Amino acid sequence: MTRRVRTTYDPTILAVADAPGASDGRLTFWRLGPEGPRFDRVVTGAASTITSTIDGSLAGRLIFILPSGQVRCRVCELPDAGNEQLAMALRLQAESAQLGSIPAHRTATAVVPNRPGASRCGVIIEWPTSEAAPAVPGALIARRSPTYGGDVSSLAGLASVSDVRGPLLELDVAHGIVAFAIVTPKGVAVRSAREDLSEDPAGVVTRLLLETALHHGMDGPALERIAIDAREATAAAGAAGFGCIADDRARLAHAAGAPTDAEWWRANGLHAGMAIVSVGPLAALAGLNAHEPGEEPDLLGRAINHVSSPEALGWAVIAAVIAIAFGPLAIAWADYWIMRWKVSEVGADKLRLVVAENDKLLALYKERSQRTWPITKILGDLACCTPEGIDFEQVNIVQGDSVSVRGQARRNDQLSAPEVILRMETLLRESRVFSKINKSWEQPNQMGISQFNLSANVSAPTRQITPAEGQNWSAVTLAERKYPSLRRPSESASPDGARAANSGSGASGAPSANGAHGATGASGIGGAVVAPPADGGTGGTHVATAEDLTGSSARGTIDLASAPTEAPSARAAVDGERRAPPSAGGEAARRGLALTGDPGSGERTGRSGPAAVNPDVPPDPLTEEQIGAMSKEEALAAASSVAKARNNKSFSDDVQSRLKDEFYKLMARVRAASAERS
Repeated sequence: MTRRVRTTYDPTILAVADAPGASDGRLTFWRLGPEGPRFDRVVTGAASTITSTIDGSLAGRLIFILPSGQVRCRVCELPDAGNEQLAMALRLQAESAQLGSIPAHRTATAVVPNRPGASRCGVIIEWPTSEAAPAVPGALIARRSPTYGGDVSSLAGLASVSDVRGPLLELDVAHGIVAFAIVTPKGVAVRSAREDLSEDPAGVVTRLLLETALHHGMDGPALERIAIDAREATAAAGAAGFGCIADDRARLAHAAGAPTDAEWWRANGLHAGMAIVSVGPLAALAGLNAHEPGEEPDLLGRAINHVSSPEALGWAVIAAVIAIAFGPLAIAWADYWIMRWKVSEVGADKLRLVVAENDKLLALYKERSQRTWPITKILGDLACCTPEGIDFEQVNIVQGDSVSVRGQARRNDQLSAPEVILRMETLLRESRVFSKINKSWEQPNQMGISQFNLSANVSAPTRQITPAEGQNWSAVTLAERKYPSLRRPSESASPDGARAANSGSGASGAPSANGAHGATGASGIGGAVVAPPADGGTGGTHVATAEDLTGSSARGTIDLASAPTEAPSARAAVDGERRAPPSAGGEAARRGLALTGDPGSGERTGRSGPAAVNPDVPPDPLTEEQIGAMSKEEALAAASSVAKARNNKSFSDDVQSRLKDEFYKLMARVRAASAERS
């Protein structure tokens, strides 16, 4: 593993660069020594070139010069006192002038060195927060912590060189910016202004210099000299750059160790002034920071700061408008061509026909979903909203309108009959499938049974409901609740049990005419249920199909109280076929399911006939082969006989264990027969 060598920067090397911008920039290197800064070299080029050069150099300090006009300058007269007292007085003047409008890291103050014959003065530099910080690469910020300085800071530093009288001029004709520094009897005067320089730059500069000189108490001869020097400095500055008279240029070149060429100073004069400022008593003027020290933003923070600038926000708004206006069209166009590429092998005409057919089907399904009711689901929802103690006598469903029921209510779980009816109303309302519930009931009779009528609108026939606690009859039926011995612990883990427990509709075990809940599919989908006789006796066994429960028309009535005692052969057959092997017939007869006529007809006699089961005698044992040969209806009938025999507590434990085993095997045969038919 190779260790990354840590670069050691040289504190005696100073890099001064123009702030990164759209145009080419300039970078100068200076060596700092006892005699002050000494010019080393200059690099020009694009911002990327400047960045790579700085990154590869050993410069220990980096200063960026802000664009002209971003920094303001205030010059304050100070009394004759010590430097520490003057610095404190200058800070007080800065705070009173700014009143907290400029953050501390964007302002700097410095006392100008004492000059013979001139008053003491101080310079206050302000970088307003409205001026955005330049976009400096994060690598430079992380390694060197650059500082910033303005053009007026450089001019103040150049004016502090001994024997320099000015004017020292920074000119930008294209942007109309003028900044200058002159030496007056009241000290150094620094000023920055925006003027129209397109017609006569020299005249405008001369006027501004004379106004400043008069304000600082200069006399007539001095004003004449300034007017003459202003013309020479303006010519030296050109359209954009630094300019001064020849004598001042020679003194500045000696102080900075730089050439005396006017062209060099025009391009690099501000860099030389920043180098002089960085090592003198005015060093604070080159120490502005874009952000508060210690809170330099990371990559995300710099991105946010960049986006928050007015220019970036403007472009973001334009991009958002374009995206909103043309984004959907572009996405649709791309989706069209992607789909066309995927189905390139299918002809365009055939594709149009397929799309048109799909549109028709979608319209048909939408119309059917709005007009057609899932009758079986509504019956299941009604069952899940029916508490114990409710016996239905009649259920009437009018498609597109309402559901009405008639039945009896009896006391249950310390609830009176009217309270049971109110419990049902609450469950119906909480299901959000039924609404506008109307109910009426008679006074309970001597047995606590009350006749009632209830109607409700079906407002959301396709909504999936979650049954309330204890109302999921498909998970645990009423028979299993009353007789725990019928419950099989492993059934809850079986796939059929899981599907039944998670089903919100078509619940098995719906309330029947005599208060019992069936143990198998009350929804009647793909199978049949054994409905109890209407008179509550031991009469004939009726095999009810899905048609018996739901009806074949949109408006149907299920009269549970008047269920027939015998079922025709057509209802006993499921899916148009009755599979009853001959070997199962005799065994079914022994178990109380006597068949008459054709074994495939499905017609059965009542238990009061010759094959009736004696409740005091246990049924004969069944073998695996006999159970496997039974049809679904025969297995259901045999399971019913075994279940009744299990209720006889007089049988021995061995007989009870055998009956329990046979019951589970018969129920498994029922599920297997249902799966074979589906």
